[in-house]
Amino acid sequence: MRISKPCRQCKVYDCNHKIAGRNRAKAFTRDFQREARSHVRHDSLVESGKAGYAALVARKGRLYAGRKAADYRREHPSDLERIVIGWLDEIMGTNKLGNGLYSREMEVDEFFVDFAYGNFCIEVHGSQWHEKLELRQDQPTRDKRKYKTLTSLGYTVVILPEKDIRSGEAKEILIRLLGGKV
Repeated sequence: MRISKPCRQCKVYDCNHKIAGRNRAKAFTRDFQREARSHVRHDSLVESGKAGYAALVARKGRLYAGRKAADYRREHPSDLERIVIGWLDEIMGTNKLGNGLYSREMEVDEFFVDFAYGNFCIEVHGSQWHEKLELRQDQPTRDKRKYKTLTSLGYTVVILPEKDIRSGEAKEILIRLLGGKV
């Protein structure tokens, strides 16, 4: 394989510098990237994520950033959300497109709800986000404001804590509320 330009250092077409660069690029696979990423500390990733989100808010605005985050969450549901998605599909069935008859990450006022069906807003509360407040000190205040807004708009807010989802108790709550028979 011949390179179109000679190396700037050697003035030769197939020098060791160019060959090494091609080999390095071939070695930089998805598996390599995943392995390298696994050695980065979690708190470093959290800080980088916060900085990236803040930069997006500064550049495009809070609404745009929130919608992008909701798009990401739709494409990458948490393990708890995947469990609830399975239950909702089982309880209500799915439509012809394979999508649930409910909405995911629906925008209501300035907030996004995990699941919405009719006048129900179903929120999945993972212990990592909603109970470990060192991650987000403002979370309880934000949750209260969110639920107050949703209630004032006529929605019934259903909160499913992680322990109830893991035990299966939340499935019974959903069957009772949504009138499904499984």
